[in-house]
Amino acid sequence: MENKTLAISRGCIPYIKELRNIAGSVTASILMQQLDYWFDKTNGNQFYKFKASCENEYYKSGDSFTEELGFSIEEFTNAFAKIGLSYKSKTEFENTIDKFQGMFYCSYFDRKEGLTFYFRNHELLDNTLNALFTVKRESRFTENGKVDLQKTGKSISPIYITEDYNSRLQQNINTASGLSQNENPTVKDSLTTQKPKKEEQVEVIPNCIDISKWEEWKNYKKEKKQKLTKSTADKQLQNLNKWHLEGQDPNEIIDTSISNGWAGLFPLKQQKSTNNNNYAKQSKDYFAIDKKYAGTKNDDFLNGYINGK
Repeated sequence: MENKTLAISRGCIPYIKELRNIAGSVTASILMQQLDYWFDKTNGNQFYKFKASCENEYYKSGDSFTEELGFSIEEFTNAFAKIGLSYKSKTEFENTIDKFQGMFYCSYFDRKEGLTFYFRNHELLDNTLNALFTVKRESRFTENGKVDLQKTGKSISPIYITEDYNSRLQQNINTASGLSQNENPTVKDSLTTQKPKKEEQVEVIPNCIDISKWEEWKNYKKEKKQKLTKSTADKQLQNLNKWHLEGQDPNEIIDTSISNGWAGLFPLKQQKSTNNNNYAKQSKDYFAIDKKYAGTKNDDFLNGYINGK
């Protein structure tokens, strides 16, 4: 968690109007500030918190979002839905590969403990905040590079403020921006343009799949000169996990596709027992022979056929 703009203002919970364009409402903007305060307290790690007062043994008076913010339960629920995903159970959360799905936060309810855990999409939210807020620097400097307050007639505020907000937000909403360059030549020359960081492609492999087996599949696709895009890989991982829940071995599915030279992954065909088929065929042959030789001296032949002689 790099950007702590929202966390430092938690004490008075002010309304930062610029957040509304990314949060979608006033209540969602305020909730973002409160969430980031608690993430700052946990060094960016997950934490649990109650939505409202309850009888849970871990609950303490005032230790809920609705009590801290003065929201109703409905207001909190609607606000969080604009900025995060809510999973109804821990199992649903763990079985989902893309847990945030483009949202800033997500949460799941642990039914066993009666606790709601919250998670922060650090990369997306930090980049969005960096694009949203910039440090406005004064352009009037003294010879030694310090700001001359007498010339500017203004005080320097430590609070981030917006600069040409609308245009910068559209250009940089998904990238981390550096400090804004100043018209002063000495300052402009001393600042270097920061290139946006390329987002890392995170691949989440379900526990039911051997990592080595998945790497073997990717190498196989590479040898076949068949491009495996991230969206395709994510979908294949979802399917393998789905087939695992249906009782199939995802590692065997991968082996089968490689052995047959297939371009994709497919569920294994259920092998049907041949005992019934063999019995039916044998019975059919018997009745055909019985009809031909019934009541003749070939009874010994019939008995020999049935007994496999």
